[in-house]
Amino acid sequence: AESGGSKLSRRAFDVGDVITQVTETVSDQSAGAPLNVTMDVPSAVPPVHADPDKIAVALQHLLSFMRGGTNEAVDLKVTVRAGLAGKSANFVYVALEASGQSYTQADIQNALRVFERVHEGLDRKFEGHRLGLPIAKSYIELNQGKFSIKTSSDGALLVRFALPVAQGEHQETFERLAS
Repeated sequence: AESGGSKLSRRAFDVGDVITQVTETVSDQSAGAPLNVTMDVPSAVPPVHADPDKIAVALQHLLSFMRGGTNEAVDLKVTVRAGLAGKSANFVYVALEASGQSYTQADIQNALRVFERVHEGLDRKFEGHRLGLPIAKSYIELNQGKFSIKTSSDGALLVRFALPVAQGEHQETFERLAS
C-alpha cells in the first residue's frame, strides 16, 4: 500500500519490542526533559500486522509531542493489551499516558491540523515537537490502525492506538521466526 509516496512493508511483529526499543532510544537521546517510562506489556500479546518501521517513526513522533518543548520531567506510562472479544479481539491496543505537560484540546487539534494550514503562507512557524503528531496519526491509520488523543481530567495527555492482529500466514511466519 502507498500513500503520498510512503510505501508500507507490513509484516507480523511484536509491538512491545518496538515500543521498548523506541522508548529506550528516545530516553537515551534526550537533550531536554527527562523521560521516566513505566512499561506494562504482557508477554502474551499477539503479534500485530503492520509496518514496524512506520510504527517506530510514529512512536518517536508521539513521544516527542508528549515531551513537549519543556525541560520538565515527563512521566510516561505505556500499556499494551490484546483485544478480548468481538471485533476488538482483532486488535492490539496501546495506551501512552504522559504527565508533566499541559496541553489543551485546542493545542491538540491545532497540532493535528498543522498540514491543513497551507494557505497561511510560508512564514508561519511551528514548534518541532508538534509537527510529528499528524505524521504519527497518519502512519498508524495507514496500517489499518485506530488513533485517538485527548487530555484527561487530571491534565495528563492520553494517546491510544490500536493495530490489527497478525492472522493466518502472517501469524504463522511470525511464530516460525520467533521460535
